Amino acid sequence: EARDWIIVKQLQDVDTVPAHEFAASYENVPGEANVYRKVTTILAIKLTKPLRLCVKKNDDDDDDNDAKTKDDIGQPGSYLVQANDRQWFVPADVFESTYEPVKGDKDNGDDDNAHDSLSVADVELEGDDRAAVQGMLRGAFHEWDFDVVAFDQRCHGHGVVHMARYVLEYFDLFAEFDIDRAGMDAFLVQVELGHLDHPYHNVTHTCDRLHGVFWMVTKTVLKEKLKDEERLGLIVAALVRDFHYEGYTNKFLRATNNPLTTLYNDKSVQENHALASAFRDIKRLGVFQRMASFVQQKVRSIIIDLVLAADTSVHFDVIGAWNTRLTSGQFSLDDNAPDRLLTLKMVLRFADQSYPSKSADVMKYWFELLRTEYHNQGDIEKSIGLPISAFMDRTKSERHFVDMQRAHTSYLVRPVVKGLVMVIDLKEQKRRIDENLTRLLSS
Repeated sequence: EARDWIIVKQLQDVDTVPAHEFAASYENVPGEANVYRKVTTILAIKLTKPLRLCVKKNDDDDDDNDAKTKDDIGQPGSYLVQANDRQWFVPADVFESTYEPVKGDKDNGDDDNAHDSLSVADVELEGDDRAAVQGMLRGAFHEWDFDVVAFDQRCHGHGVVHMARYVLEYFDLFAEFDIDRAGMDAFLVQVELGHLDHPYHNVTHTCDRLHGVFWMVTKTVLKEKLKDEERLGLIVAALVRDFHYEGYTNKFLRATNNPLTTLYNDKSVQENHALASAFRDIKRLGVFQRMASFVQQKVRSIIIDLVLAADTSVHFDVIGAWNTRLTSGQFSLDDNAPDRLLTLKMVLRFADQSYPSKSADVMKYWFELLRTEYHNQGDIEKSIGLPISAFMDRTKSERHFVDMQRAHTSYLVRPVVKGLVMVIDLKEQKRRIDENLTRLLSS
């Protein structure tokens, strides 16, 4: 069929694979033109001792140990591997040169440690690193221009864990809600693992989002207006907004019939998946196990509302609701929980893409990462015969990149800040956005 891929095996066997199936199952071998490898996901466990295999001679001898044959199978150090309904042993050297961990895959199995490739102990800092990170959190972290990239690098890629710990402690939320510290630490590790190594939607971006949320909640009128459960809900929402993000837009997932679109009925697919994954881990790890049930439900509701409102497809709905509420003359942060929730939706939207309110260099840095991720999607769209989405065609000129920055800032960022500045003090951020837009228009 048109747009199918032809696979040649050993230069003689030929298969055809539908384009969407090929894109989901194969990856290019780096440095090799037209050479691809199939990506296979397996479960595996490394043996520390042989397995004892017991086989009954007949069903009537269930309680008779002598009626069973017992054999030790598998060499210590080798791997027991399972794919679908098959199991087999793989020598350590073969396994370790053939397979690599799937970072962030927490969707299968009930064993808490089945897929863990990182523990709480692995993210702890020592010596100079620990002192430097603590100094950054107590100092520069409280400024709008905090360098989250340098911070995450000093944390050896574990910045989201250390930043979230500090923020939760700063607001005394561990004590206020009797949050299980071990459970929260384990959850924060899962948050890190659940962010794949995408150019833009990664743990460093989540650090940037969490920092923006923290700044707005501590440096504006929100410091006195929010309830503790609203602070907690906002913090968790900032942490999980891109949890298990696929690296492509929701529109692309629908166009390629990704299984998640069926699971969530095409509605805010990745936002719903982030929420479901996060709440599963929160429950599994006992993070809120000592929190009163009605408080849990309140916090959960806030997290859900905030993350779903972060979906770009509802951007103008949120802006419209905000403007309508402000012009009603009845807006209040003091005694109106829905107004505070609407404010937090706007806060999270701005924190999620605040870089146009930073220096020109910082703004360009984040847009470069976003462009790379866009181009990755555009390449796949082109390869499978889909129309290339806006700003995702890597063959376009550099002028196209300037247009992308201007459109993103004008339609997605500036309206949020223009609305928020009516309630919280973001005048400096708005000034910088306007300054960056003027620069883009003149370039």
